[in-house]
Amino acid sequence: MKVSMIMPVYNSAQYLRSAADSVILQDFEDFEVLLIDDGSTDGSGEICDEYAAAYEHVRVIHQQNGGICAARNRGIDLALGEYIGFCDNDDLLLPGALADSYERAKKDDLDLIRFNRAKRYEKKNGKVWETTLDFPDEIIEREEFPQKFRQIRQHTVWTALYRAEVIRKNSIRFNEEMHCGNEDVHFNLQFLPYCRKMGLNPKVYYWWQQRDTHSTSRKFSVEGVQSWFCCLPLENRFFSETCAGKVSNFEKNRHLVNIYIYQLAEYFSIPDCSLTSEQKKTYLQKLRQDPLFDDRLAGETAAAAWHDSKRTWLLMKLFYAGKYGMLLWIVRNGMRLLSIVRFR
Repeated sequence: MKVSMIMPVYNSAQYLRSAADSVILQDFEDFEVLLIDDGSTDGSGEICDEYAAAYEHVRVIHQQNGGICAARNRGIDLALGEYIGFCDNDDLLLPGALADSYERAKKDDLDLIRFNRAKRYEKKNGKVWETTLDFPDEIIEREEFPQKFRQIRQHTVWTALYRAEVIRKNSIRFNEEMHCGNEDVHFNLQFLPYCRKMGLNPKVYYWWQQRDTHSTSRKFSVEGVQSWFCCLPLENRFFSETCAGKVSNFEKNRHLVNIYIYQLAEYFSIPDCSLTSEQKKTYLQKLRQDPLFDDRLAGETAAAAWHDSKRTWLLMKLFYAGKYGMLLWIVRNGMRLLSIVRFR
């Protein structure tokens, strides 16, 4: 079998049919769709059974609720395809995704093929924003990973096909203790050290629909905070082994600032965040104490950060100086003010 598409399903009856149709009705031969019903209570499980009865290439697995990572791992255990892909139960896989991705993966003998996505963010007030990523059409060999650092660090798992043999041979799994985000980062940081060659396809084949009313990433939890810290050991391994110290300090520092410092501070700004100001500062201090955040990074990269992005420079200076309260205020209230004075 060519491809196994895994869709974790949990209480998504409102969106499930459109998501499932987008995968099941792909114009592609020899693939299967695994619908992993993770203990749904809203009728989603019954919808899954309807699809299994209607389509031979659909399999349904019902299990007790264990979270999206447990559901994806169950799918990996049962998948028969040469390549494995993922789709969330409230998003859309666009036409041509599987045919184009599999053809590219086979033609160039890729362990990983990644395609573009469109993000559609829907707020409670009805306002909608749409964005896409900007990356080239290219093949990246393992030895090029340090030089192509920014291109390969696309963190989602649902914009890619992964060679199943690499996953199984190296016991790559989703961390089932992570329930509130960053599980994609954790999985990819496990996969990349064993990836020989990957491809990038700038065509948009996935519609990521993020909704205030349905997305777990827009709801605060302490588990969500811990997810950043779960990724740190693998992040350290990525820089020290996969990139073998060949990523410049500036590139490394910019990545750390934007992926950890800024995004964690932004997470603290979610309206339903239950942490006190002191608790937020304590988490940032804990982040600062990780070996990844070396004092030399701030000193050696300040000039380059200033010329590249005033936001990166400012957040870096505040973080390394321990000015966590000001950093949190800037992220929560100040980025709009920075744009007024043309800080990029």
